[in-house]
Amino acid sequence: MKIAMIGHKRIPSREGGVEIVVEALSRRMVQRGHRVTVYNRKSRHVAGTAFDDHSHLHNLDGVQIRWVPTPNSKKLNAIVYSFFATVQALFGGYDIIHFHAEGPAAMVPLAKCFGKKMRGHHSWLGLAASQVGRLCHPLSPLWRAYGRQVCRRDHRAVCQYAAVFC
Repeated sequence: MKIAMIGHKRIPSREGGVEIVVEALSRRMVQRGHRVTVYNRKSRHVAGTAFDDHSHLHNLDGVQIRWVPTPNSKKLNAIVYSFFATVQALFGGYDIIHFHAEGPAAMVPLAKCFGKKMRGHHSWLGLAASQVGRLCHPLSPLWRAYGRQVCRRDHRAVCQYAAVFC
């Protein structure tokens, strides 16, 4: 099976939990005979420019790596990356597009329009099993009204359009 992974910053990396999961999952899937391509963001590493030197990698233990240029802006990085990675994946002949996290999930309806099978992976800690109906943690000071709306929209997109939600 040919699988695309979208939603992490880059692999190999220890920038966050999503990156660790994508790297481990991709390697295991390759070991089982699948062809996996990860779409890495080509932007500044959160730990500094000393860690930016991985853009020469195009293969990591059988996992194909594609680099998607993104702006070095916290506000635009994720959405621009998600859009361009999804468009590339739509025309890459993949059987499954695996979206990680709630931000990239905004592109799930776009992929669904092209008839792609998707898997959604929500890693947001504020979404406990007892709060699935509420969608966003009501006590979180980090989420203002707009953030809550985006969270709800992206969560609904994954729930409505993804073939599997975990």
